[in-house]
Amino acid sequence: METIRGRAPYLRNVADVMYRNTRSWNHGFLCFLFGNDLGTKIGGIQIAKNGVEDFIVWKNSNSGQFSVKGAYWAAQVGRFNDTNRLWGWIWKSSIHPRLSMMLWRVCANVLPTANIFNSAACKCLFCDSSPENHFHLFVECPFALALWFSSPFPVRLNLATAGSIPELLCKLCEGVNGVLRGQMLGCFAIIFETIWNIRFRIVHQGEAAWSIDQARRAITNRFQELITANLKTVQSSITPPPLDKI
Repeated sequence: METIRGRAPYLRNVADVMYRNTRSWNHGFLCFLFGNDLGTKIGGIQIAKNGVEDFIVWKNSNSGQFSVKGAYWAAQVGRFNDTNRLWGWIWKSSIHPRLSMMLWRVCANVLPTANIFNSAACKCLFCDSSPENHFHLFVECPFALALWFSSPFPVRLNLATAGSIPELLCKLCEGVNGVLRGQMLGCFAIIFETIWNIRFRIVHQGEAAWSIDQARRAITNRFQELITANLKTVQSSITPPPLDKI
């Protein structure tokens, strides 16, 4: 198209090379712009005579309508890649919104870990042997490995192959039904939150003492509370209302 800008600087769309009243090609103009050979081929393309007027469609939306959310997803497609299904699992599952938010913060790498502020001296506060980042703190650290293995859904992360936390969660939850997947994601969110809360107390409150057994018990207790709360919600939704007295 750039080769014909000098000949037709005001050409913007296909309708500019057509007779608008008859909805037919302007063959002379086509040959002038593109040459006889290409102009004739373009002029041979069939045009819908009784079609509706053109309208704008947002191709990245199922409804065809533009939205700020749709534009955000389109702009960040390279960043999120195939994790769209993970976001659906996180936000559409039955887990508590607070846990969903924790999962999102960990997966999106928005928590203020040490590597964000100082990449030269950011040792992990638990193992003091590796730089602290999201993947090490919640997956690779021996403290995290122990909590994952002793959780209600025990996982040996040292045998798992994943390059990121979203990829890891997708692999762990793949092929699992919706109810069980929600429980698994809730359990993983509790693990993340437990690790982050202990780190917070060490950094900001000076509590240098921490216990794997205590953290393990806290995870188990919170998970049981989550399961109990979800069970009560399900039971209340299926309990029939009392019959009116006659």
